[in-house]
Amino acid sequence: MADKTPLDQLRLAALSAGCAAILVDGRGKILDINPAAARMLAIDAKAATGQHLSLVMPQTRVMETLLTGKPVEQQLQLGEALQVTVSYRPLPLAGIVNGAVALCHPTVNPPQEGEQTRCLQMLVDIYEAILADIPIGIVVVDRAGQVVMMNATYGNILAIDPSTVVGQPISKVAGFSRLPEVIQAGTARLARRETVNQQEIIVTEEPLNNAGVPIGGISKIMPVEGYRTRDLLRMFELLESKLIFYKEEIKSYWTNKSPFSEIVGENLQFIKIKRLGDKVARGDASILLVGESGTGKELFAHAIHHASSRSAEPFVKLNCAAIPENLLEAELFGYEEGAFTGAAKGGRAGKFELAHGGTIFLDEIGDMPFSMQAKILRVLQDRTFERVGGQTPICVDVRIIAATNQDLQELVRQQKFRLDLYYRLSVITLELPPLRDRRDDIPLLVQKIIADMNAKYRLNIKRVSADVQAMLVHYSWPGNVRQLQNVLEYAFNLAEYGEEEITVEHLPPAFLREGAPDRSMDLEEVMARAEREALIRALQATGGNKQNAANLLGIHRSAFYQKLKKYGLK
Repeated sequence: MADKTPLDQLRLAALSAGCAAILVDGRGKILDINPAAARMLAIDAKAATGQHLSLVMPQTRVMETLLTGKPVEQQLQLGEALQVTVSYRPLPLAGIVNGAVALCHPTVNPPQEGEQTRCLQMLVDIYEAILADIPIGIVVVDRAGQVVMMNATYGNILAIDPSTVVGQPISKVAGFSRLPEVIQAGTARLARRETVNQQEIIVTEEPLNNAGVPIGGISKIMPVEGYRTRDLLRMFELLESKLIFYKEEIKSYWTNKSPFSEIVGENLQFIKIKRLGDKVARGDASILLVGESGTGKELFAHAIHHASSRSAEPFVKLNCAAIPENLLEAELFGYEEGAFTGAAKGGRAGKFELAHGGTIFLDEIGDMPFSMQAKILRVLQDRTFERVGGQTPICVDVRIIAATNQDLQELVRQQKFRLDLYYRLSVITLELPPLRDRRDDIPLLVQKIIADMNAKYRLNIKRVSADVQAMLVHYSWPGNVRQLQNVLEYAFNLAEYGEEEITVEHLPPAFLREGAPDRSMDLEEVMARAEREALIRALQATGGNKQNAANLLGIHRSAFYQKLKKYGLK
């Protein structure tokens, strides 16, 4: 394995595991599925690779693990008969999470001893691949508390040769370790301080589970003395340089195609905007995305980042409207220890620091407080800032993409937005058209959303009815593509297994009330069709019993008979 890259080693470990395993990158997209997992989920591993895990495993909690860096376990119902237990393990377990592995097993059939060992070995292979020589001590033990892997840093701190302790009880190798108790209790012990060889260390110990069954444990240790916040940041930078599989995956994914090809739309004006976005992504100028809510500004920001030379570096997003004004500065620039009441020990890096080398996306920039705008302007001009409570300038190399649904020029006239900042942000402006101006894209968007929802809800909807198609095309869509997604997701929640078509009765009542089609459609006619179909379905569901059908619809029997007469139903 020594000749392979960390990415190759991770894939080899996942594919060769005896237990069902799925490897995902930092965004939750599938890198590899081993044969056991493909059989369990009844999916084509090749076709699923590159898709988000939620498309093959609805309601997955993998993003919780990716965002928090903590192990998560859940039970999922796949189809009507299969219930599985899934254990998500973050990769790595050392401060920066660039992926995860999902270990699956049918809930009714817990893993056997041999399979537990194979699952543990797969995790060990992964840890060895990416944690071999980072400056944080790592040791993995089996369920009996015997060492199965120890990295060089752990050995150096204990002044022992890691290769000589494999198979020995961890309590004998590291007397301070509480891994056997952690495995037995099934709960982690975090940030405990111990003294080893006359130096103070921080110890974190966690159990490793597969389908709810303990298979081992992992411990991380790090000396306290000599490590300042900046030292830790340098450690994590080193770790990030080693954990390249997320970045390499993104690179390889976009190698042969433009990220903008993934944005659905063949409207001529929209194609021009996509081509312009693809062209300006190659430079490094600030970009301002303008458009109504739901037009896809964040989607464009992601595409610009992935089409740029910064694609292998972080993409960091901040919604300026979602952060209280008194917290926004700390969120953007970070803070030093003791900067304010409640500040985390050791301080914290801000969004600009995290985005170094990559792109920062400032959404809803029009809602940024006026007092904060001058500080953003300084970063744009000097590429430096200070943390809250700090005095040391921090240099950053970031590209700024900003987005707004407001008229910034009008805000400038009202003296609510700085003119100099507006000019800095709008070096290149892309104005995204509302959905009502590209109605010819609606059928394409509907098919894409149907495909996504089928995977999410495990249905087999193939189309929308002609009535629904007409309504969708002629509606004004004040909420744009996001509103279209919400309307169709509502319909999917009302659809039954076996149905292949979305009809008017599946649509949200609010949409039917508000979504009066243009002159080419008659809303009363559409509502009447929906009401007639509801009557028919109620009669079918009750075997023709009119009283029960009326009760099912929640209307009086006499009103039910009047409606039957109105629509000529017998």
